[in-house]
Formats: sequence, C-alpha cells, structure tokens
Amino acid sequence: MKRLTIIILVLITIISCSKDDDKTAISDNDSIINQLEETVLNATTVLDNLKINGAIKKAGAPTTNGDINFQLDNPSTSAFLKKGFAINFKESSDTFIGAYLQIKSTDGKLADGYWDITNLSSKSSGIKNVKRNTKQLLVSKSSLTHNSIIVNFLDAIKPGRFCYVVCVYNEVGVISEPVEVCVEIENWGGYSDLIGTWKFLSQEYIENGVSNGINNVGENDCEDDYFYCTTTQAQIVYEYCDKIISLDLIFNGDGTYLLEEDYESSDIDYEASQSNCVAVGIYETEHYRSEGKWAFEEEENILTIVEFYYDYGDGESETIPNGEFVFQGKALLNNNILTVKVTENDGTYNDEWISKFSKK
Repeated sequence: MKRLTIIILVLITIISCSKDDDKTAISDNDSIINQLEETVLNATTVLDNLKINGAIKKAGAPTTNGDINFQLDNPSTSAFLKKGFAINFKESSDTFIGAYLQIKSTDGKLADGYWDITNLSSKSSGIKNVKRNTKQLLVSKSSLTHNSIIVNFLDAIKPGRFCYVVCVYNEVGVISEPVEVCVEIENWGGYSDLIGTWKFLSQEYIENGVSNGINNVGENDCEDDYFYCTTTQAQIVYEYCDKIISLDLIFNGDGTYLLEEDYESSDIDYEASQSNCVAVGIYETEHYRSEGKWAFEEEENILTIVEFYYDYGDGESETIPNGEFVFQGKALLNNNILTVKVTENDGTYNDEWISKFSKK
C-alpha cells in the first residue's frame, strides 16, 4: 500500500512538472516573439523591400521648400508582415498631389533614397468590403479617408521597429515639412492564451451608448423593409433576416487562423412579390471559410486578423497575396470567454460592436 502511494505521488509530481514545463515553454515562446518585435531594423533593408503601387524609388533625399497644411489621420504604430501599413491623411484646405516617403531606423539612421508616391488613393486602409451583413461580425468598421498610401512589405522585412518620414508636395513643386512616425512590425501569433478553438456566442451593437440588443448564435437578426404592389400600389412591409448557425474561430500557435461559419439568410423575390402583392420569400444556407494570420499587441490588447484566403462555398473564392484586414480591435480574455470589440467614433456617432466567444 505504501509503495502504491509512493508511485501515485511520483506520477502526480511528474504530471505537475510536465504541466509546469509546458507553461514555461509557452511563456518562453511568447517572450521570444515579443523580443523579435523589439529588433532595430536596418533602414536601407526596409526602404528597398517596400511595395507601393505606382511609386518610384529615387536616390538622395527631398528638401523642404515651403509650407503645405497636412495632417496624418490617426497614424498607426503597428505594421504587419506582408500586409504592411497604411498612411492616411486628413482632409486639408491645401491641395497636394503626391508624397515622399523616407525610412529611418529607430536609432536615427536615415536610409539613402526615398519613394515618390503619386497615387494617393481615396480608399480605406485595406479593410475588406464584405458581401453580407453577418460577415460584419469580425470586420473592423473603418471609414474612408481623403487620401491614403498603402505600403506592403516584401518577404525580406522581418518583425522589428523602424520609423517613416513623410512629406507632401503640390503641383508647383512646393514640398512640405516632414512628419515622422515610428512603427513596430508585429510577429504573427505571440499570445498563447488565444491558441485553440473559439465558438461564437453572441454580438451586441451599441449606438451612442444605447444597446440595440444582443443577437445570440442561432437567433435571427431581422430588419423591416417594404415594397409596393404593382396593381394596387399598396405598401407591403416585410422582414428579412440573417442567422449565424455556427461559427468557429481557430487560432494556431504558428500565427495562422481558420474561421468556419454556417449561416442562413432570407430576403424576397421582388418581382414575384410585387406581382402577387405578398412577400415571396427566398431562403439561403451558406458556408464561409477564411484563412490567414493573426497577431496580438499585449500592451493595448489589440487583436489583428489578416485574411489571405476566403471561400464562400458558392464558387466565389480568392487568394489575397498581401492580405486584407478582417478585424482589428480590442480583445479581452476572461475565464475562457473571449470578448472582441470594435469602436467607431466620427464625432457625431459613437458605435460599438461587441462579440463574445467561448473556448471549446
């Protein structure tokens, strides 16, 4: 009996030590990933391995010769492998037609050369436009900016830190004073507590502090609309709905993710409904699959999900070489419940989308 007790105690000790070793290994892996993000990157390496559509890399450096009023719009201090980062400009009373971009290391060394960028585009910074409402579950709501520069990375750029220096110029050759922003290229993964399979539970939409209710998995999310009867011109009110049947979000230790979603949607056949003066319903069940990379910034608890492939299951699929953001917002973990939140405030409206997941 004493021998059996000793064996049990030894096994418990081994199992306990094994668990401790696993936790230590996970913690060490997170530390290694975070340390890589502190690397001071070579400015020339970064400059030579940027991908900016329509831009030309030139030798030397631009020289300021005047004053143009411009401001960056909430410049991000995070960038991502392959995806890169965006430089967004606020609307300005001064007109400018292009920008010069220089790269500086965080120890102050400026690379020789710069990018001349003339295709300032009025679009969002790589936020994916979605084809249906339920996909909004993980899409960061980001409004369009007046002018944007999308900067992607080639494979030679690794996790670490650098700064960029940007100035703008107008059609008569006036070059503004520069603005400098330092960024950190996040490594994929990096927060081991997120690794595993997460099952979608619910989403709440809050508009100007007022909740529009919580929509749980398996419940219809419906809105009213109307059409006019062809023969009587009577207004007919009907309801169209979306329902998430199931959604699993898998975070892997190598920084990849997989999202699998089954959903239902309903609408009407407008022509048939107008002719019959009654709503003629159309019901669809579909499957959505998304693959890509994830990163977690622990200081601000910001989760970023970048999609590199999607498949709607109806023949529509795409591989996205530089990736597209499908989520970037706050993520909090508490007792195996993951809460992700996107907030948008344009000065008039303050909107929040809060989604909850449980760990399988």
